[in-house]
Amino acid sequence: TGSSNVIFNGSFIYYNKAKEAIVKLDLATKDERCLEIPRGKQKHRVPNNQECRHVRDKRRPGEFLTQLYPEMGGNVFVDLAVDENGLWAIMAMKENNNTLVMKIEASNMQLLWAWNITLNHNLVGDMFIVCGVLYAVDRTDARDTKIRLALDLYKHNMIEIELPFTNPFRHTTMLGYS
Repeated sequence: TGSSNVIFNGSFIYYNKAKEAIVKLDLATKDERCLEIPRGKQKHRVPNNQECRHVRDKRRPGEFLTQLYPEMGGNVFVDLAVDENGLWAIMAMKENNNTLVMKIEASNMQLLWAWNITLNHNLVGDMFIVCGVLYAVDRTDARDTKIRLALDLYKHNMIEIELPFTNPFRHTTMLGYS
């Protein structure tokens, strides 16, 4: 659901809210593979590369994740991103308003790393990843705003940054990197 889907290595990758899973649809074969979003300390218990037909819908979807980027008003629960390092997923945790970032091996839908970041997703307008660095934009509904947060996910350190970001149309619905 939402507008944060990606095309990567011949596959359409998106979030299925009912299954609480990231889905990879191979555009050539139409094969669908799922990676369920892990809860708590389940990282090593989540099976990789499951056929989506074997992943059941959750009884109460939306219990773990909540809407990202509320100022946009859309239905983004998982913001998928691709950079030089591959596939990433940015999510908003409902229980504590933290931001969850996952690094995924797209070829076999394997969860490689997960970061629970004490960044309140309600305080940023949008996020994107470039070269393994998570960036956050203050607002997406203002003409002049700033990128003030940069977190190197591999080195686990903040990067001091304050970049001007101009948004001439005052309503950005999606930021990405290519």
